[in-house]
Amino acid sequence: MSRLVKRFTVPGVALLALASTGHLGLAATPGVDAPRLRVRPVMCIAGRDSASCATVFEIDWKSSAPGDYCLGSDERREPLRCWTQASTGAHSDRVTVTRDFYYWITTSGEARRLSAVKG
Repeated sequence: MSRLVKRFTVPGVALLALASTGHLGLAATPGVDAPRLRVRPVMCIAGRDSASCATVFEIDWKSSAPGDYCLGSDERREPLRCWTQASTGAHSDRVTVTRDFYYWITTSGEARRLSAVKG
């Protein structure tokens, strides 16, 4: 995977454009017919001396079998979104990134992560 990071400077603000030639992350649990999860950043906006940036992540997933799935994140206590009897789904998430974190897919009502990707 290759990512292109460009820094654009506006007085007091640094804009980091993250462009991915594929995806930021794509994961599924090995040996298990788990949903495949894909996470892509859109843009990161940070102050010049800031240790954080505000960005939007485009997240989508696909499963070979329909089911009740939920999308979770280390950044939130509650699921970001849940789907009923779905085999695909998509969600946009606006986050201020201050540390590494993960997105994951679970079956509704269960804590076990079927697929996880670092955000």
